[in-house]
Amino acid sequence: MTEPISLTRSHVRHELRQRRLNVAAVRQVTSRIVRITLTGELDGFAAEGPTDHLKVFFPDPATGRIATPGFHAGGLGLSAPGTVISRDYTPADHRPGELDLDMVLHGDAGPASAWASRAAVGDPLVVAGPKTSKLVPDGLTALVLVADESAFPAAARWLRLAPPAVPVTLLLDAPGAPDDATRYFDGVTGAQRATIRAGLELESELRAMPIDAGTVAFLAGEATMLVPLRRYLRRELGLPPQQVIASGYWRRGVAGLDHHAPIDADDPD
Repeated sequence: MTEPISLTRSHVRHELRQRRLNVAAVRQVTSRIVRITLTGELDGFAAEGPTDHLKVFFPDPATGRIATPGFHAGGLGLSAPGTVISRDYTPADHRPGELDLDMVLHGDAGPASAWASRAAVGDPLVVAGPKTSKLVPDGLTALVLVADESAFPAAARWLRLAPPAVPVTLLLDAPGAPDDATRYFDGVTGAQRATIRAGLELESELRAMPIDAGTVAFLAGEATMLVPLRRYLRRELGLPPQQVIASGYWRRGVAGLDHHAPIDADDPD
């Protein structure tokens, strides 16, 4: 096997602050993904890496107010009465004065989906982060992206931020018609140079792909779905950690999963 190259990812730190925002627009991107455009306290906002994420705080349904932890006018504690309800999201895109968050609609069982399904212009949200941006790896020669709907924004960020000469293969895991999933990437900068496949058997597709020393595989989505893919890349092929970036954004049956947790408890890095 070819010796691995460095694939170093530079880090950029940002000021960590809570930003009070309001919905400026709501747009359906696919049958299950809605794009929420936010405006408000976005001065100095920066998100420079493909895997950046925000902490998004939602209103408590019981009080209608957004409770956030930290230092507030009254000292250390909550900003408002109620329960802190938060989830992590990748910023789909941002422009001066605007921030896009893409949210998967899956009924009212989850607080984010319930909020997003009813979001209207003027509704408030609070976001914090990103705290750090990890940039695209130096020395990248090819990119493999495996993503379910929760990770489509991160996959789009990889497409936009990877060097234009780097070939990309994008494998999408999504329910419903493949065309509905691929429609998410219409107009995304960099998508025109990517091979995009949806509705196929992911492990078979991955096993059929050539992986060299400069290839980085980004795997993100439902944690249990990613386990055999990561084991193939890390254990069967013996790829080093810098070539396999795997993150469980959610786990079936688990509320508020910490995406920093290992996706495979029996085989953590």
